[in-house]
Amino acid sequence: MEIISVRAQPGCADAAIAFLQQAWGGGNNEIMYEDCARHCLDSPSPLPQWYRADASKKSL
Repeated sequence: MEIISVRAQPGCADAAIAFLQQAWGGGNNEIMYEDCARHCLDSPSPLPQWYRADASKKSL
């Protein structure tokens, strides 16, 4: 399994946002997850950070 920083690999941001919205979204908070994840991409602050796990990359 590989842990991927959304900030280091912004190409995975859409997939990470979709997962967050599907897993924890509800009511009107889907936009909150998207806003937070997108703002972490170019923030000068070390926080927030978002990560996603890629289970297709297995170590031997």
